[in-house]
Order: sequence, then structure tokens, then C-alpha cells
Amino acid sequence: MSLLRSSAGFAISTAVRILVGLLIVKSMAWHLGPQAFGMLGQMMTVVAIASMFAGGGTALGLTKQLSEPVSEAAKLQRLGSAMVIYVAVSSIVTIVLVFGSRAFARSLLDDAGSMVVIWALAVGYWLVGIYSIVQSIFSSRQDVRSLVALNIVGALAGAAVFLTLLYGFGFIGAAFGLVAMPAINGLSALLFARLRLPVPWLRLQWNPNWESARELLAYGGVMLVSAAAVPMAQLAMRNMLGERLGWDQVGYWQGVLKISDVYFQFVGVVLTSFILPKFAAARSIKQIDGILRSIFSTLLPLAVVMLISVYLLRNIIIELLFSRSFLPMTDLFLPQVLGDFIRICGSIIAYIFLARGWRRIAIASELLQAMVLLVGTWLLVGRVGIMAPIYAYCVSATLTLMLMLWTYSRLRLKMAVIGEDVQASSIG
Repeated sequence: MSLLRSSAGFAISTAVRILVGLLIVKSMAWHLGPQAFGMLGQMMTVVAIASMFAGGGTALGLTKQLSEPVSEAAKLQRLGSAMVIYVAVSSIVTIVLVFGSRAFARSLLDDAGSMVVIWALAVGYWLVGIYSIVQSIFSSRQDVRSLVALNIVGALAGAAVFLTLLYGFGFIGAAFGLVAMPAINGLSALLFARLRLPVPWLRLQWNPNWESARELLAYGGVMLVSAAAVPMAQLAMRNMLGERLGWDQVGYWQGVLKISDVYFQFVGVVLTSFILPKFAAARSIKQIDGILRSIFSTLLPLAVVMLISVYLLRNIIIELLFSRSFLPMTDLFLPQVLGDFIRICGSIIAYIFLARGWRRIAIASELLQAMVLLVGTWLLVGRVGIMAPIYAYCVSATLTLMLMLWTYSRLRLKMAVIGEDVQASSIG
């Protein structure tokens, strides 16, 4: 399936997820207000971290391994490696969440009595891991139809549950709903796996290939850094901004971040589900160059149109998705969409390195972003107020893009010197 046709399919499913996400944001903003919305931002961040690291964070590595030209038996053995890691990591995370539930509830929801939400997160973590594994299988098989249908069904079912909990139980219901939505994706994944995958892929695989497991664990390390570095920096920034500027200001920042997160779903789905397998299967730098040109000629123009539309329609978006009390956040849009464009460019190149196994580059970029975000916000907040995290975001995205371009130029130079593909160990 061509990039354009695949992008169209992903655009449909992502459009549904975007509409669902915007409905969730609108409902929270209207029903709870800026202050509660800002506080729930911490819970949203924790759920996002848990979702990214679900199943041990092996999703990208598993997609890469299952996309490689090996036998069906070898692929099933690699799936077995991922299953063993999934069970081990999920067990550890569950123990940590259950025994630390009181402290987590006090920190995230300002109420130690809300620890039942953390228990729900521990249970849901297992289902999110299943979703991650099933999505990797569909991605490696280039089964765009199943991916599109899975994401649409999961998004609609999750929204129904969230809205029921929000309007039935208020703030605590919203917290439960945030935990439930990704878990429902896991239930949807089980259904689609049953309907769409061949019988051998439905059997539990417990015969790991330890070389494959080591590589998956290495990818899990990358995902752990990705899941923790920037989100943890944002948690620290959120607390700092809340103390110095007030939680209403944090609510404005959270609002523009959530809008950004929603349209980044489209970019992320296309990169992970379609582009990553292409880069993983490429055998030469010429093939990688061809894929890169195709992406920049199709995906990037779509991203530009999307970002310009968001900026031009910012007032309408705020009143439609939030309420008039969120209008002060209009000033945050221009630097945010600029930073988003730079981030998209850097992410496209970064997926080359992830697909080829150059994991240290990905780790370095995540740590760089987290450090610049946190330090930049701390340095600027006294001068520019709530614009500080947005400006810091632009700087971090620019530095990350520069790192990606420098590393890619180094890769191309090595190609010119030795005339063949470069192995992971020679770059990162």
C-alpha cells in the first residue's frame, strides 16, 4: 500500500481519535474549569508514560523485528520474547503501583484517598501492553485496515466510558476515565487479534529467542527514557509553574499542549505503523533516501497545512473545545505550532535511527529535550511567565533537529566511504 493511501487510512482513524480527544478536552474544560484541568494534567502525563512503556516498551523494537525478512517461525519466536518481557515488566509495574498507591494518589490527585485510581491504572497497564503488542504485529504485516479499525473502535469505546465517568462522578470520575481509555484499547486489540490474525499468532508464545529479547530490552530502555524524560520534566515544570504563576496559567499551557498532542497522534501513527517498518526493511542508504524523500513530499506538506490551520483558527478552536475562560492561551499558539513543525521534522529523521537500531541517538535526543525544557523554563519563567515552557519547547525541538541532521550526515558520509550499509554498532 502506498504512503499516500496509508496516510489517508491513518488520517481517517486519527481524525476520529482527534475528534474524540477534543471532545474529552472540551468536556473536562467545561465541566471542571481551568484549575481542575491543570491538576488533571499530571494524571494525563502519568497515563501517557504508562501507555508508552506498556509491555516493557518493546513496541518499536518488536515492529522492527517482525518487519525483517525472516521465517514465520522466527517471527513467532521473537513474539515469544516480547511476551516474556511483557509479563515480567507488567508484574513489576503492578507491584510498584499497588504498594505505592497512597503516595501516587497524594502527589497526582492531591488526595491520598483516591488511591483506587492508581489500582485501576495497575490493572489497565496489562491491557495497554496487549494493545502495544497487537499493534506491532499489525504494523509489521502492513495491515493498515486492521490498524485503522482498531484505533477507531478503541477511541469511540474509550470516549463513551470516559464521558460516563466524568458526568457521573466529576473530578474523580475524570481521573478514572483517563485510566480507562487506554485500557479499553487493549480490549479492542484482543477482539481484532482474534478476528484478523492467523491461528499461530493467537497462541501464547513462551519460547523466547534470547538474542531477540536482548534487542527488545534495549528498545525498552529507549522507550523508558522516552516515556520518562520529557514527561517527568513536564511534571516538574507544571509544579513549578503552578507555584509561581497559579494553576489557571498551568491550565492554559496544558490546553495548548493537549491540542498539540491530539494532532501529533496522526504523525505518530503514520511514523510507527507505516514508516518504521519501511526503514527497518531498507537494505541500503539509497532506499532510506527514497523513503525519506517520499515522507517529506507527502507527510510534511500535510503537517504544514494542519499547523497553519490550527493557528489561523485558534480563537474558534479555543471557544469550541474549551470555553471563553481559556482565551488567554491564544498567545501561546504561534510559538507552539512553530515548535511542533520543527519537532515533526526531527521525528521523521529520528525514526531512521530507531529502525536501524541506533538507540543511543534516540536516548541522547530525549535527554537533551528534557534538559532544555526544564532548564529553559526555569530560566525564563521570571521574565516571560507562561510563555517560558513554550519558548523552551521551541529551543529543545531545534537542538534535537540539529542533532538528527548532524547524525544523518555522518551516516551518509560513512555510506560514501565504505559503499554499503552501516551496522548499528558503528553509529549509535
